[in-house]
Amino acid sequence: YASTNSCEEGLAVIRPNSHRNSPPKWTTRQSQRLNSSTVPRGCNTTVFVLIVVFSSPKNFEQRSIIRSTWAEIKDRDPEITNIIIKGPYTVESMVKTVFLLGQTDKETQRRIETESEYYNDLVIGSFTDSYGNLTLKTKLGLQWAQTFCKFEYYLKTDDDVFVYSKGLVKWLWQLPRERVYTGRCDFNKTVIRTVGHK
Repeated sequence: YASTNSCEEGLAVIRPNSHRNSPPKWTTRQSQRLNSSTVPRGCNTTVFVLIVVFSSPKNFEQRSIIRSTWAEIKDRDPEITNIIIKGPYTVESMVKTVFLLGQTDKETQRRIETESEYYNDLVIGSFTDSYGNLTLKTKLGLQWAQTFCKFEYYLKTDDDVFVYSKGLVKWLWQLPRERVYTGRCDFNKTVIRTVGHK
């Protein structure tokens, strides 16, 4: 990736100049397969921002709070209304949020299956949910998104983060329509080299 912007005010916007027309190809191994019974409905229409929330299986309360707060845009903000008028989006298709989980103990897994049937917003991989499997979780999120959704932007976040959905939509809307990779720049961070430290 080549950056056309430097880090300003702690924010980097990177526009890749390679692989522009070639989406990633996924090879599926058993450990990365989607459980067919736990794949939520894809996006019925093109979504402006697809938010994929990495969640620990036992974090039922966090997922509930996210659903009731920032998981979707619920009110009619004048600026959001203007965006909807200008683009092919509805209030419902501005933001779609799904939660990404791995496998856990049987009792928790049963509760998760009930939650999945009710909300239809859980993507559950067939690997053990652990810190060591974050790479598999990341790949699964991208794989699910590419297979089941059409979207303008993809946001990866965690279930202990607050996302200001309306502000995010407004900010992304004013960006040039090209491939963008953006995030916060952390300056002068010390690398922790202690064995066993996560």
